[in-house]
Amino acid sequence: MPRPVIACCAYPFGYGPASQLIVLARALRDRGWELVFLGTGIAYELAARSDVFAQVIEAEPAEPETRGWLDAATALLSVMDRDFATIACESGRPYFVVDSLLWMRDRVPDVLLSARRYWVQDFPGVRARLAEIQPTPTVVGPIVPTMSRAKPGPNAGLVLNLGGMESPNGDAEDAMTYADFVVDGLLRSELLARFCGRGTVLGGRGIIDHLTRRHGRTGLQFASLSHDEGLGRLAGAAMVLTAPGLTATLECFQLAVPTFFLPPQYYSQWWSLHVLRRSGLAPASFHWQDRLAESPIIERMPEATRGPLLRGIIDRLVADETAQAAYVDCLGAAAATDRPALAARQRAFFDSLGPNGVETIARELTELYG
Repeated sequence: MPRPVIACCAYPFGYGPASQLIVLARALRDRGWELVFLGTGIAYELAARSDVFAQVIEAEPAEPETRGWLDAATALLSVMDRDFATIACESGRPYFVVDSLLWMRDRVPDVLLSARRYWVQDFPGVRARLAEIQPTPTVVGPIVPTMSRAKPGPNAGLVLNLGGMESPNGDAEDAMTYADFVVDGLLRSELLARFCGRGTVLGGRGIIDHLTRRHGRTGLQFASLSHDEGLGRLAGAAMVLTAPGLTATLECFQLAVPTFFLPPQYYSQWWSLHVLRRSGLAPASFHWQDRLAESPIIERMPEATRGPLLRGIIDRLVADETAQAAYVDCLGAAAATDRPALAARQRAFFDSLGPNGVETIARELTELYG
């Protein structure tokens, strides 16, 4: 009997959505599903490096072939990708949605609410939103693989994780300018000196190619890896310095690797870092809002206005010498932080979010077609 097929897609916005999809796909494959990935951009880049999909197809939602793939599948699983979900909805195909950003959305798009099942990952602010959303989403715990961390070896070092750093409406030059700000500051910092000038920088292929050309003669190593390989580097680190994307944050917190934060790249990261700092989980972190007398970035801003506004702020501050110095000072403060105590607080926060969401989603989806 042929295995049932589920088409999969992830919003091509950084590595987070595709990372969640890969973990979900592995759990579904273990339950007898065959997974076919559809997508483009940074999501396609990460999916193509995984062995979990039977096929990885570079496809735009509006292409005629996409409807054929959806018609051939039992259902579509979308991690926050509205465009593929819209095609499935218009075609009358069953689709399911996973969302890790409900807590900061200004509104939930209708196409997400119309899914046969809408799972949302828990985070501070999620449960306060449930009363205003109909039908009520299903709240699940962290959508990350179940992992444990071995004791770091004597040569464990610093890992700087930039994430995918690409978005559908983003500018590649803006991403490179941000990456240069981050790496230049690290090279000037006391923190890197604690690791004898050595560390590993992880990111998407385009950013890593740029940084290798610019900083290849330093003591830093640059790598663009599969999701599994990236997790291995994080698990083996003595310390992680990461962009405040929620998926990488929760992966590191589960591993109980001491985790410090870079300034935000996107609107969601702006507010996730705000929440983490308020909760005492992001000491010695530099946030762009620290350099603003009055921040124009407010909670639950409409998508149409928040992106351009935030990009303008970042473009201005990456060139600001006082912002550069403040970032370097924060890295120095991170070097003096009690890392084991921080890792314990971060792991406790992870545990407070409930049982693993991957198993919940994979089990419920499979039971619906049992």
